[in-house]
Amino acid sequence: PVRDEGETSDSVNTWQLGNENEAHLNGEVELKCPLCRGTVNGYKVVEAARQYLNMKMRNCSHESCSFSGTYEELRKHARSVHPTARPAEVDPSRQRAWRHLERQRDFGDVLSTIRSAMPSAIVLGDYVIDSEDGVHFDQGEENENFTSSRSWWTTFFL
Repeated sequence: PVRDEGETSDSVNTWQLGNENEAHLNGEVELKCPLCRGTVNGYKVVEAARQYLNMKMRNCSHESCSFSGTYEELRKHARSVHPTARPAEVDPSRQRAWRHLERQRDFGDVLSTIRSAMPSAIVLGDYVIDSEDGVHFDQGEENENFTSSRSWWTTFFL
């Protein structure tokens, strides 16, 4: 990490990550944005915010534990009561559930986009059928307006 000398305030420390390999050689972790998972190029430590967040009450992450305390108390508790617990390791079942939730959200976003772009579209499995001339397709009924010479529907593969 390289210190940014442009910052003059004592309460704000600014650090910029240099070469990615340099960060790995020094034993530092490459930071990722929690929203987009992009690479973080720099960060600021705001001491007032850090002190406020350290004083907030937090619960122990161990599922069967009911301990609650500040950040420092929680660190001491975790080291003394749960020394073998590895909170950084992800539970495979929770990871699967999270990925399933992400896929459902992505699929919902796709359906929402299709419905807003093509209001008369019908989604059947992996296919989207849209009536270009406003003729609606009803299941179980023959549509009398359909002729084979017209381009009646457009099919998209999702």
